[in-house]
Amino acid sequence: MADLTPIPPLSGDTNKVQPLRRIWGSVDRYFSGPVNTRWLTHPALRWALTALLVIYLSVGAVVGWKVYKTNSESTNIRRILSIYPFPAVLMPQDVILVRDYLNQLKYIRHFAEKTKQTLPDDKTLRGQLISQLIDTRLLLHATEKYGVQVTQADIDAAYKKISDENGGSKELAKLLTDLYGMNDSEFRQLIRDQLLREKIQQDVLVQVHAKHILITDQKQAQSILDQVKKDPSKFDDLAKQYSQDTATRDKGGDLGYFGRGVMTPPFEAVAFKLKKGELSPDLVKSEFGYHIILVVDRKGTVDQTYTDFLANLRKNKKIWTFLK
Repeated sequence: MADLTPIPPLSGDTNKVQPLRRIWGSVDRYFSGPVNTRWLTHPALRWALTALLVIYLSVGAVVGWKVYKTNSESTNIRRILSIYPFPAVLMPQDVILVRDYLNQLKYIRHFAEKTKQTLPDDKTLRGQLISQLIDTRLLLHATEKYGVQVTQADIDAAYKKISDENGGSKELAKLLTDLYGMNDSEFRQLIRDQLLREKIQQDVLVQVHAKHILITDQKQAQSILDQVKKDPSKFDDLAKQYSQDTATRDKGGDLGYFGRGVMTPPFEAVAFKLKKGELSPDLVKSEFGYHIILVVDRKGTVDQTYTDFLANLRKNKKIWTFLK
């Protein structure tokens, strides 16, 4: 280490100067003087460290073989993996660890067992889980680009809502243990991942807020469209009176916000071309009948389906998967 610059001369009372010089001298000797490291070269210590390294690598080799070759999901393997950072997936500037993957797999299997649900075959299930974990990490990295953020307050609010719906925190904790085999902290992590997906869909991907009037008879539908064109303010009343979509009729045909890939293709093709406040100039025919569409609002910046958005996040990224 470079020598420290000597303490500069001090003027004034020498009785005050001398203690400062003694302190500085001690600091200087500590950093620039010889260090006694003989204990580091003691044969017993060297042998002990070597033995520990050999044991660690040997156990790691066995665990690695169990994980990558036999797809072991045993409790003992999951415990040992807490000190072995084996990768399940390597991504640009990120890694998904085997222990995190196995924990997620454990939750799925536990839930299926408790609810008597049938899971896909083992290979399909593992592939679906790996794909989901990759997508979640890619979404997490995309948050900075699109200005999306999941705050602790968001997580707490969602947790409280779920807790209230299930009889309080104690009942929720029991439910999580019984149904999923997970604890409170692990559940909050799942909440964060879900909120992240929802925020991407709601705030980044283009969504249209639309109303519609559905009529099965073409002549009647055309007559209603002509009335709306003459007086757009009558849209809600006409929807309540004539629309055959019972789910939205009483709400004036209000469909709320929706993204691409939700509505039937003919409906979507027109709705996403219309501007805010614009009415479809012609009837839109679908397998359900004839639609009159009014776009109330639009939001978002990326005009893609959620599936296409994820595919573009993966595009040109080198992703190595070690678990099959």
